[in-house]
Amino acid sequence: YRGALEAVREANARLRGIPMRAGGLVPEQVGAALRARPRLLYCQTGIHNPTGRTMAAGTRRELAGIINQNGLVTIEDRCSADLTLRGPELVPGLAPLVDPELMILIGTGSKLFWGGIRVGWIRASESRILALTELLKAVQLGCSVIDQMIGAELIRRTADARRERRQMLAAALPLAEQQVAEVFPEWRWDPIDGGAGLWVDTGTDALTLVERAKRQGVKLVAGPSFSAHGGQRTMVRLPVWHEPAMLREGLERIR
Repeated sequence: YRGALEAVREANARLRGIPMRAGGLVPEQVGAALRARPRLLYCQTGIHNPTGRTMAAGTRRELAGIINQNGLVTIEDRCSADLTLRGPELVPGLAPLVDPELMILIGTGSKLFWGGIRVGWIRASESRILALTELLKAVQLGCSVIDQMIGAELIRRTADARRERRQMLAAALPLAEQQVAEVFPEWRWDPIDGGAGLWVDTGTDALTLVERAKRQGVKLVAGPSFSAHGGQRTMVRLPVWHEPAMLREGLERIR
């Protein structure tokens, strides 16, 4: 997720990307990366952003074993985990499988409820929460109390929101795929398990495409924004929730 990449870079940390396959990131590559003695693993095992794929249960167990065996502190980003399109309404995460002292789970209200709710949360051990609370005091005074109150009220409606969001995305996805296929039949993408976007291989330089789109008043995000090392150079992320007519107009502008 590009926001996480930006945060890590701002902290002047050294990044190393882990390759992915259909079932999620490759656990053996995590094991190989341990030779560099990493301080932290960041991953998304629910709905991965930007690919929209879910980590397979076997891969999740294998990854948890590596984490526990090596005492690897892990941030699991669950921000998109509620946005499932098929299967269970909430994909299981690493928390039941990993030593609680190693687990930091983060979530947000902006994906499930509304993008204007800029309230997130962290679940971790008591000692780590205390340390993070003190750190937060040093970097900001706090977010809006009203936003926090709204967020707390919305959490009580999570089950209903999941069902409604799933219905919305399930209805929007095939319409979005149809528009993309008709305007750019040469573009390719894999089926997604959830999330609000398509991870599309354009077969061309995505950075050049993004610049052309910008001149036409269309905002796109190219693959390198989601890569630790500037890769994914033919990929773009397309939102599926726009009205079909609006999405088609944007695509036709950059055709």
